[in-house]
Amino acid sequence: MESPANFKDVMPAFDFYFMHSHYEGFPYVLVDAMFFGLPLLCRNVGGAEIVHDGINGVYLDDFSPERSALKFLKCIRTPQNITDFSNASRQSSSSFRLKDMIENYINFYNSMKNR
Repeated sequence: MESPANFKDVMPAFDFYFMHSHYEGFPYVLVDAMFFGLPLLCRNVGGAEIVHDGINGVYLDDFSPERSALKFLKCIRTPQNITDFSNASRQSSSSFRLKDMIENYINFYNSMKNR
């Protein structure tokens, strides 16, 4: 199987974004998944606070693949959850626009400079 040239070519084909990481910094891939309106399933690891449990996805409780699978199955058995999570993800992604993020960093650094 060839690697896709760009994740933007494949993300729209996903129904969920499942991140089973043990550690993360700030997972920009979650922002990308939110942009495509994907419900998020991940562990509550560093940077994953952009997932709002029960709003745009669900947190997986631990590192158990079995319990993660059960939580995933519970999620997909309620189609309205999928639609709600998808809409909330898409809406949440707007707070991560590049222009806004740059402006926030500039404001932060300016506030530190004036201390």
